[in-house]
Order: sequence, then structure tokens, then C-alpha cells
Amino acid sequence: MLRNTGLSRLAVQGGVASGVQITHGANALATINGIAIESASNTYKDGLPGITLQFSQTTTAPVEISITNDKEAMTKTIQSFVDAYNALNDMLSSTTGYNSETKVAGSLQGDSTAVGLQNALRGMMRSFTPGGEFTTLADIGIDIKSGGKMTVDSTKLGKALDNPQAVQNLFNADHIDPTAQGFGEKLKTFAEGFAGASGTLTSRSESLREAAKRNTKEQEKVNERAVRAESRYLKQYNAMDAMVGQLNSLNAFVTQQIAQWNKSTG
Repeated sequence: MLRNTGLSRLAVQGGVASGVQITHGANALATINGIAIESASNTYKDGLPGITLQFSQTTTAPVEISITNDKEAMTKTIQSFVDAYNALNDMLSSTTGYNSETKVAGSLQGDSTAVGLQNALRGMMRSFTPGGEFTTLADIGIDIKSGGKMTVDSTKLGKALDNPQAVQNLFNADHIDPTAQGFGEKLKTFAEGFAGASGTLTSRSESLREAAKRNTKEQEKVNERAVRAESRYLKQYNAMDAMVGQLNSLNAFVTQQIAQWNKSTG
């Protein structure tokens, strides 16, 4: 028999321990600049672009928020941009160049479109974006070395990121004049011009595809001509072989007749 003392008071009744009070969690509530917000957790991300709020305690008094730049996240984003460019540059270099060690030429060696794409990309990465504190990628520590490969000076980039708005303008500045656009917008316009539905790269790809189709048709025609020629030559060979056989028989007959004639006249 259980007594109403000690652990006996926690006897389970209907799946809930007797004497235990259950409190269900509630959404976090707050007011930002007079606007009420609500979050299912203590983290709020949707109200302020680029800012995450972490609620740590309850208060009804005004709270001042101190915002700092997430330089680590911005550095990773810029490094991703550099890595993506380097991957494209390496691919273009390998396909348009010649490997002196393996003595193998790239599949697009000498192709004017591919070479033009590579040169245009390198030229664009060395261009200027006027109108801001930073006007070139080199200003924020991104340098283009020999061979078109990008490197990042982390110290110089870190100092530039102390002014994130100027760095953002260097990449995102939108302008009707293509030369005044940020590098992100320049790349977007460049990609649309090269890889769009009527872009240079798309047109070149379609041209190569049509050339491959024509080559396949020509190969089929050549194969058909080869089959017909083989059949004709085989018939001629068989006819010639039969003629040679007849000549050999005639030669044997003539030789035999001469031999007999020599005997009869000897």
C-alpha cells in the first residue's frame, strides 16, 4: 500500500505523475520600434534584414541593441566568390591550353569563343567600378596573379570589411552604365550576354552541335559509299579470280598440247 509521503506522492495517474505541474512552452513576444513580433523560439531572424536577435531574458523596459559586422561570414562569402572564379579560370585554362608535360592539347585549344571568354573575364576582374571608396578588387585585397588566378590578402580584406557598405557597393552597385556596375552585376550581365538564349556561348554551342550532326551524316554517307565500293570491288575480284582460273586452265592445256606436239615431231 502506497502512503502519501516521499516518492509515493509521484504515483502515476493516467500517464501524468500525481502532484507534478506541467507548464507548456509559449512563443517569445517582443516589440521592435513599436511593432509587435512573435517567434516560436528565442531566436528571431525575419524582422530585420541581415540581423538575428537572440532573446535571453524577460523585460518590459526598453532595450538598446548593439549591432556588429559579421566579418567572418562576409569573408567566407568573398572567398566563395574567389574560389568560384578560380575554378572557372582553371577549367578554361585546361581546355584552351596545351599541357607540355603530357603533350595533350585541350579540347578547345584554338577555339576563339573559349579564348575570348577567358580574356574577357580576366579583363573584367581588373576593371574599375567608380563611385565608391573601393573601385577595384585589388582595393579590398583580391589580386589576379599570372595565369589569371585570384588570391586574397586576408589582412587587407579584413581592413576593408570595416566599411561593409563600401565593399557591398563594389559588388552590388547597379547602374545603367555597365562600366559603373559592381562586380556582381557585371558578372550577371556578362553571363547573360555569353550564356543567355541568344548569347555568344549559346550560339557557339549550337553551331558545334549542328557541325557534329553534319559530320555524323557525312560519316554515314562515307560508310554507305564504302559498303557499295566494297561490294563492287568484291564482285570485280571474284570475276578476276574466275578469269585467272580460266587462264591457268588454258595455260595448262596449251602446255600439255605443246609437250605432246614435241613428242610427235621428235
